[in-house]
Amino acid sequence: MIIIGEKINGTRKAVAKAVNERDADFIKKLAERQDRAGSDYLDLNAGSPPHREPEDMVWLVENAQQASDLPLCLDSANPAALKACLEMIGKTPLINSLSGERARIEGVLPLALEYKTGLIILALDDETGIPKTSDKRMEIIHKLAGMAIEGGLAEEQLFIDPPCNGHRHRHRKCLDHLRYDPSGEERLSQGTCYQRFEQHILRHACQALDQPGFHGNVRDDRSGQRHCRP
Repeated sequence: MIIIGEKINGTRKAVAKAVNERDADFIKKLAERQDRAGSDYLDLNAGSPPHREPEDMVWLVENAQQASDLPLCLDSANPAALKACLEMIGKTPLINSLSGERARIEGVLPLALEYKTGLIILALDDETGIPKTSDKRMEIIHKLAGMAIEGGLAEEQLFIDPPCNGHRHRHRKCLDHLRYDPSGEERLSQGTCYQRFEQHILRHACQALDQPGFHGNVRDDRSGQRHCRP
């Protein structure tokens, strides 16, 4: 199972401060901790206004690559920021993410096809936002996956984000989505879940259901074990 560490996210106050003040040591330590904790990819999200995002994302890429050899997950829908990173990145990254929104289809998908990156597909669109049913989510996913494959990406380069709301009463529906689409990736990202054990439980559910990826917050502790936490 692929684990994407998501601690370097500018929506977190400490990370936003580090980005604004160009505190490279702070970012490098976050990268190193997630590497030690067992991440397979490091997600980078600058959380910056669009006009600043290309410069901030390039800075994050530079520092993350200095601290870790892990491949990166570029968490942005800004084509200018993505292109700036893709032109200087080392290992082939993931792009997070393509959705059914027209702006992402026109701005994100062409870059993923040009640079042959991995691609996370998000099950939402302009018409319905996040669909309430698995059928509608899968309709969006099949459409976008078809576009990516027709453009030259392999199935193995695609990861599915249902997405999952972390509220307790929706856990069963989260698992229903996982069973419905066994090729999927389950994600509990910033702003969707604030309970450490919810992430921990769903991560193990992903493993039990043979999901290829879990996109969450990863850290290490004194015992060296892997944990997921908000």
